[in-house]
Amino acid sequence: MQSDKMKIPFFKNKDLEDTFQKNGFVKVGKLNENSIKELIQWNQRLNIPDAFGFGYNVGMNAKNYELRKKMREVIIEIVFSEIKELLNSRIPYTASYMNKNTSKFAFVSAHQDWTFTDEAKIDSVMCWIPLIDVSINNAALGFIPYSNSFYDYVRAFPFNILKTPVFVHQEKLMHYIDIMDMKAGEIVFFNQKTIHGSFANYSNSERQALSMSFVHSDYDIYTYICNPNNEGKTMLKYKVPIDFMVTTNYPIIASMYHNNHINLETTLVDEVEVKLPSNKWEDLEQILTQHNIGIKQEQVILTQRMQDLRINKKESIWTSIKNKLKSN
Repeated sequence: MQSDKMKIPFFKNKDLEDTFQKNGFVKVGKLNENSIKELIQWNQRLNIPDAFGFGYNVGMNAKNYELRKKMREVIIEIVFSEIKELLNSRIPYTASYMNKNTSKFAFVSAHQDWTFTDEAKIDSVMCWIPLIDVSINNAALGFIPYSNSFYDYVRAFPFNILKTPVFVHQEKLMHYIDIMDMKAGEIVFFNQKTIHGSFANYSNSERQALSMSFVHSDYDIYTYICNPNNEGKTMLKYKVPIDFMVTTNYPIIASMYHNNHINLETTLVDEVEVKLPSNKWEDLEQILTQHNIGIKQEQVILTQRMQDLRINKKESIWTSIKNKLKSN
């Protein structure tokens, strides 16, 4: 793993950066009340659809290009001015509403987000902001501390192709998630390597939230896509523009993959061999033990409830998503 000293810091403040690098996430700052109110109004006006049909409405996955474009513009305009002074030469990349309906199926198992920078120099970073108060009862986000240092592999699209240790053990890892209670407008920044997830929304109202990711203003942006012609043994590395995830979102990329034809109007810069660590549970469990990360009993109960629902539904969420993408 590259030394953090070789990386360009994400935050201007050294203490903040040190906490972020150590834990893999840090909560800092809060949007003003007028911004929260305006973001909620726009969220309701845009009416983000449920792209995959299990109660998780992610704006950047919507079919409607104009919706994705407007949403990104609105969120950046309202949010970035309040946080940019914290950041070291970073500008927004993606910006999306992330709403969870009151659906028992709207859980998101432990995962890592995709690589979009040269991570030897620059961390891929996202922030998450709830627009209402959140806890474990209404799908607050949770993290496994220090997990940004567990693995160094590139995280490519589509998410379910590479059998990484995190993907293989995504439900068992939910036992170790620290759920972060947050007030409306509070901001948590996290490394995209950091393992995170959330349970279903068991409350009586929609959980409204948003995310924004960041790139360095002076460095290239990349997208990695599994090569469909060799079952993901290599990845295609593309240099992409700042609006790439608006023009070419995850469902579009995944559909290209499942139809065995990657057709992007952007620069293919390399084809990279996939190199993954062991995905045996005992090896991952050893890493968790080394970092003194233990099981949370409430998370075990909620994960079991999650697994029972999947068995009763007789179709995994990943299968459901894959079938929808093929039909599109």
